[in-house]
Amino acid sequence: MTCRRHIPVVVFVLAAVMVGGAASIGAQEPGEWRFGGRLIYIDVDAVSQPFLDTESKIGLDSSTFLEFDTTYMLGENWGMEWMITIAPHDTKVVDGVFNGLDLGSVWVGETTLTFNYMILRGRWRPYVGAGLAAGYFLYSDTSSAAEAIGVDNVKSGLGWGPVGQIGLNHRLNKAWILSLDLKWIDMPIDVKLEGSSGTIEEVEMDMDPLIIGLGAAVRF
Repeated sequence: MTCRRHIPVVVFVLAAVMVGGAASIGAQEPGEWRFGGRLIYIDVDAVSQPFLDTESKIGLDSSTFLEFDTTYMLGENWGMEWMITIAPHDTKVVDGVFNGLDLGSVWVGETTLTFNYMILRGRWRPYVGAGLAAGYFLYSDTSSAAEAIGVDNVKSGLGWGPVGQIGLNHRLNKAWILSLDLKWIDMPIDVKLEGSSGTIEEVEMDMDPLIIGLGAAVRF
């Protein structure tokens, strides 16, 4: 399952709110810091290239977890935002000889740095942004089924790529901000299947996650 088909709806809602920009509650100031967090849904549903000449592929499922973020305001409308999350993802085998095999799970560390532009100055503040993202498999918990075929670990190299961002900030008061955030990342990553004697196979996977987040931040 994927929620990518809902993107036009989300964009329409954001656009509708943009039109209704309202009462001012204090402008953003250069040098202002914001610290916060979001509940995020990471829509991945990615598969790798076939491994071991079996036509089988490594699949990575979507996940729901927390994201922590901080923003530094470069001006009234420009901000630099850094986000980080470490989320668990179930892994499985898709197609080929090992189709349906449960590989266990991996914890993926992911971070993004974006420059965003606040479109309006009122209580409702839509924004767009762009930047770079990086991801890495920090830890894997392989299943007994994976170990039975000689796979003791699922690791990765460092993946990175561009990120696009669109979102909406709502100023509750001078201190607190609510946010709805949407990011799409183009991030290929090399995935390694490892056994007792070392790397069994290394294949490329296009993670390309769509990350939808809802959260809050405090201004300083």
